[in-house]
Amino acid sequence: MKLVNKLARIQKKLERGDQIKLYPPLSADEVKNLEDKYGFILPEEYQAFVTCISNGATISSQSGNILELLPLSNMADYSTVSLPFPFEESHQWSEDANFSVDDPNDIEFYSIANKNGQLVLMDDSSQDGITWILIVTGLCAGEVWLKDGDGFLRLEGCSFLDWLGLCVDKKIMSLVEKLSYEHNKKRQLQKSKEPIGHIRTLMSTKSNRAIQWNPPIARSEVEHFEKAHGITLPKQYKLFITEIADGCRNFISPNSCDNGGTFYSLKELSHLANLDKPFCFTENSDEVKQMLTDMWGPYGIKSPIWTSKFAAIPRETSPHSVWSIPDYSVLYGVLPFAAYNDTTSFNTQACLVLNGPLKGQIWFARKHMLEPGECDSDFFNWVIQMLEDGAI
Repeated sequence: MKLVNKLARIQKKLERGDQIKLYPPLSADEVKNLEDKYGFILPEEYQAFVTCISNGATISSQSGNILELLPLSNMADYSTVSLPFPFEESHQWSEDANFSVDDPNDIEFYSIANKNGQLVLMDDSSQDGITWILIVTGLCAGEVWLKDGDGFLRLEGCSFLDWLGLCVDKKIMSLVEKLSYEHNKKRQLQKSKEPIGHIRTLMSTKSNRAIQWNPPIARSEVEHFEKAHGITLPKQYKLFITEIADGCRNFISPNSCDNGGTFYSLKELSHLANLDKPFCFTENSDEVKQMLTDMWGPYGIKSPIWTSKFAAIPRETSPHSVWSIPDYSVLYGVLPFAAYNDTTSFNTQACLVLNGPLKGQIWFARKHMLEPGECDSDFFNWVIQMLEDGAI
């Protein structure tokens, strides 16, 4: 569609729109003087809009709030607009293996990325603090992107007038939801296709460098462990400890004491009892979750499931030292492979189910409850979650 037609179309939308107020446009000379002074060239659609229709406006958002399309003359500093915008695709800081909030150079880059090669179009605090920016430099110049504290979402091919039309029609957030869904789906697909590669990448990130990984062990040691206990360990766990690492110290865990969580080596688990006995549950249903996480008695008093629902199961006389608390030893048929060291709050222990229909799932023993993981809560998912956001 020719620019003149797009301008005419957006002008009609604005004139018919609800609670829209247009500001006086700038002259072509004013825009040219600004560009020459700071060494940038505005995208064609935006330049035409601010000189032919309006230099800023107020618009009613999808949430009903009145938002301001900021005037071009509103910025306090234009010195960074001509500098290179650093991204060509959507970018999430949490997915950046080379980014760490503890690295001053990365914090400086974060600041640069939020200023260079862009103009702020609109701040929308009603949508979790998002900001709409117009990319001025680089391969994506002319596109509108979404920016928030988590990173940048590219609206590929969405020009200024396209974006403004979607805002007036109150359809812009539908596009954002669609693009966010596609981004997350693509990310999950990559994880599922190459979980080992994804895990290795996460292990090398700056934020995970404090974790002290053990070297992998030989398959013969795993086979010896399985034979000694009369079990077959889940495939993902075996693959991890033989190809990547046989446990670690200091993994990221909320509320942990001293040096973070502990992922035990197979040798440290060698003297556990009852690994070959059936796991006490055969389904991971909402009913089971409700029963195991309901830790309040009839009078509002905490009633730990370990002394109520598991009271009849014999405790080990001398529980293995890897159990965070002795009561957890009533869990037969699980490998208590990780302790979160959150001893002042939950005494969380991650347990890998070894048999039955739930084999391979991760369940969480806590001070007052046994919390089943999600149905897809397998070992690789636990490792990825721990490395991305911290074990929870």
